[in-house]
Amino acid sequence: MKKVLIFTIVLSLLSAPVVAFAAKSASQKINIKINNTEIKTKTDVEPTIINNRLYVPVSVFRDAGFSVAYKNSLLTMVNKNLLYAQNLELLNTFHYTFINNFEKVDQEITNILGSLLLEKDVDTTKLMELVSYVETESKSFETEKFTPIMDYSSSFAFASANQSINAYKEAISSLTLYIKNEKKEHLESFYAQREIALKHYADFSNDFDLVFKRSYLNATK
Repeated sequence: MKKVLIFTIVLSLLSAPVVAFAAKSASQKINIKINNTEIKTKTDVEPTIINNRLYVPVSVFRDAGFSVAYKNSLLTMVNKNLLYAQNLELLNTFHYTFINNFEKVDQEITNILGSLLLEKDVDTTKLMELVSYVETESKSFETEKFTPIMDYSSSFAFASANQSINAYKEAISSLTLYIKNEKKEHLESFYAQREIALKHYADFSNDFDLVFKRSYLNATK
């Protein structure tokens, strides 16, 4: 296959500031800095000046962390740092909508159990509203906008988030039955299902923290 070497001189189109330090002598190496970081080329092709124009190999930008593609006479370069920064935005939104409200569900469960212990009247209206909202949000992660990272592909989704709220729904059904008839087996079923729900939630939290940290590192390196 014929090797194609692509050069670009349209540096102003990049989102990151690019500086080239040209030598007084034409034979001296030209250094490239992106975001104040000098890029070490990994190929035998170096930036060069021809007719007072600076030509920079596309491989330089690939080495700098850009996604580079050439197809149908179109050269596309995307700063991967920005893509991983978008991951952080997606994860932050999911944290706000799902995680915060899942914890509210668990807190409301604690309040209801406290009322039962003190033999007070129990109202599950708020709990059911929270569960309905969290169930919807557990499926809201925008996987099509997620940039693949580590073992997580472009189809990445927090399946354990949905599993946790589904298990909690079963637990709440058992708790509702216990509130009505005070049968011990329903309370036991509630605690068993709640334990499963919290296990799924712990798995989700581990995945979330791992992906968030890795996206952060890739966005800032």
